[in-house]
Amino acid sequence: MAKIKQSQHLVYLILIAALIICQLFPNFGLNKNLIKAYAQPWSIKTRLALARSLFNQGQLELAQTQLSLIETKPWAQLAIKLRPGLKTDWLTTKDLITGPAKIQAEIDYWQQVLADKPNYRDGLLHLSLLYYQQYQTQTAQDYWQQANQLDPNGDMVQKVGKIVNN
Repeated sequence: MAKIKQSQHLVYLILIAALIICQLFPNFGLNKNLIKAYAQPWSIKTRLALARSLFNQGQLELAQTQLSLIETKPWAQLAIKLRPGLKTDWLTTKDLITGPAKIQAEIDYWQQVLADKPNYRDGLLHLSLLYYQQYQTQTAQDYWQQANQLDPNGDMVQKVGKIVNN
């Protein structure tokens, strides 16, 4: 019971802080979604829209908080299972918000692999594509160059090269 009240207080605190920000910055992009979330605090669709808006404004931690508020509620998970459109919306939002952390985890993995096997062509190609997804084009091209030196005629090397060098 205490956890429920604590999470409710956290939700209200976040919403009040967001409404104050909206008053100080009326053209702030989150304004519409924050007002909706305040008016409909239990709406999953509204929470997902707010989480996406927060993510798009660079507020990753707040976006993750909104997503976790949905994920920790059994009634919300039941609604997501029963409504296919809501499930699609939830999965898309979850992928958007957790995507950068997943990419970084993969980068860490492949860098560890390359620490043991520095001339592993496929590891270099994976890192090239992962850095490209993070908009680090120069780093992506550097890893591709290393793979290209190891296997200049490889089909996969050339396919990745077309992606990262455009």
